[in-house]
Amino acid sequence: MSSKAKVINDENKEFEVLCMGPIGVLPSYQKKGIGSMLMNCSIEKARELGYKGIFIFGEPEYYKRFGFVNTIEYNIQTATGENFDAFMALELYEGSLGPVSGKFFASDSFEVTAEEVEKFEREFPHKEKHVTDTQLFRE
Repeated sequence: MSSKAKVINDENKEFEVLCMGPIGVLPSYQKKGIGSMLMNCSIEKARELGYKGIFIFGEPEYYKRFGFVNTIEYNIQTATGENFDAFMALELYEGSLGPVSGKFFASDSFEVTAEEVEKFEREFPHKEKHVTDTQLFRE
C-alpha cells in the first residue's frame, strides 16, 4: 500500500511523494518472487502517476535491490529531523529527487491518539500476536 506524503524544505516548499508500507508476503510464499513482483508493479504505477519518489521505512538489504537508498543521499530527514538505515527513498526517474530536500511527513491518516488506538483495540477481534524472524525491529 502507498499513501501520499510530502517533503517540506526550509522555505516551506512542499514536494508530493509517496510513502510505501513495507511489502509483506506470508512466510510460506516467500522466496518465490512475489515480493519483487509487488515492488516492481508498485514502482511502475507510481511512475505512471507522475510521482517524484517513493519513501519507505523498511529492511535496507531488501529494498536496496530495487534502487532505494538512504534518504541522507537527498538531504531528507524524518519530520523530527532523524535519519536511520531503514528510512529510504527511490527516485522514480533520473534527477526527480534532486530538487527535493527537507523533512518528510507521512499522511495525516497515520496520526492517531492513544484513545483512538485503545478504542480500536477494544472493537477489533482478538488475535494472538506472533513475531517472526523476518520482521524488522528498531530500538
